[in-house]
Amino acid sequence: MTSGEGRIRIVLVCGSVRPGNYTRMAVDVVAASLSTNPDVSVEVIDPSHLDLPLPGLPAESDSVAELQETVRGATAVILATPEYHGSFSSVMKLVIENLGFPSVLGGKPVALLGVAGGRSEPSSRWSSYGACALMWAQSFSRVPSPSLT
Repeated sequence: MTSGEGRIRIVLVCGSVRPGNYTRMAVDVVAASLSTNPDVSVEVIDPSHLDLPLPGLPAESDSVAELQETVRGATAVILATPEYHGSFSSVMKLVIENLGFPSVLGGKPVALLGVAGGRSEPSSRWSSYGACALMWAQSFSRVPSPSLT
């Protein structure tokens, strides 16, 4: 499956806006690796540059339309989020809330990239993955099962 340009178009969404965050570092590593393939184009969405409204409020900027158009045009999406107390970030939740309903993620392959600093318990990582997978499954995207290795 490729985009209209004949290239696979991957959109990475960074779920943290804290300066110097590890999630953005992980996103940059993934983007650099994917960019080595000439058949793949990569675009990173940084929510700190978007003016996204809280759920239930009207959009007063063009950010929502731009976000939705970028994701709609993707072949696949990678959602990267820091793991907070067994779940995902409020930044990622805000991005997902602004993808519309039905979501523009609908029918797209979605990869989840969880980032945790220090040691984290495996049960916490599975809980975070489960929370994310449930939310994205509700948008009718295709979330692959995690590897057990």
